[in-house]
Amino acid sequence: MGENASLRSARRSERHVMTTIEQAIGLLHFTVDRTTVETYVARTWVRPTPGTEGWQFAEIDIARIDLVTHLRRDMQVNDEAMDVVLSLLDQLHDLRARIRGVRAAVEARPESKTDPLKALLHGL
Repeated sequence: MGENASLRSARRSERHVMTTIEQAIGLLHFTVDRTTVETYVARTWVRPTPGTEGWQFAEIDIARIDLVTHLRRDMQVNDEAMDVVLSLLDQLHDLRARIRGVRAAVEARPESKTDPLKALLHGL
């Protein structure tokens, strides 16, 4: 299942500190090996940025490796279901980002016009 374009764009913009595959594995306290990470990339569960010296992993990529590893090992999510699970999580992430955008727009409006909207957004 494909990722939402806005989420892909958000992921790319969050890339501040980039690490190599070996550094990423170390940051994950060696809970995964190179072959496992390569499998995750091949299945597009993790999308590092290609670099001149191999893949470059951002913090979000490392967190995604950790999430996939947890889902596979601890929650027994199989490979076929992983695509669905990750797609749903990506959609949830995108929806939350959109809600934050709406909330910011509502907050920027004059108070008299926003009371009903603020009440509606309060629980989101």
